[in-house]
Amino acid sequence: MNYLQIFKDRYTALGERDQRALRLGGLSIVATLLIAAVFTVITESRNTVARVNEKRQVLADTPALQDRVQRLQRLGPYNALPLEALARRIAQSQSIELIIETGQGPAVRVRGSGIPFDAAMAMLGDFEATSIAVTRATVVAAGSGRVDFELDLQPPAP
Repeated sequence: MNYLQIFKDRYTALGERDQRALRLGGLSIVATLLIAAVFTVITESRNTVARVNEKRQVLADTPALQDRVQRLQRLGPYNALPLEALARRIAQSQSIELIIETGQGPAVRVRGSGIPFDAAMAMLGDFEATSIAVTRATVVAAGSGRVDFELDLQPPAP
């Protein structure tokens, strides 16, 4: 005799009330399992979407971080210099001649005249890579592909 036949025999031996209770119990177990399965799928789906979004954000930030790392590597150990010396070093790396004015406190004003636009933008990128804050910037076209600029710089936060 197989187990299915044993189950059928015992089920038919039960009274009508017991059979109904067994059917309702079986349905409630199946319903509970279905609800648990659906809940698990929804939860895992939400977690997967959150992980995918997190990875998308990391991938979106990668080019900017790579650019910053490359700039910092190019600047080398000079990153720990005082603001005035660091600004001068960054300008020299772009072949830019600057007029640097020191004022009250740690702020520095930097001026350049007739600078190639691409070199000025690369210099600003280097300032950003070293966490130098540009608190005020004035850039004026000075001819074909050249600009005059004045920047107020704050040292990186410790």
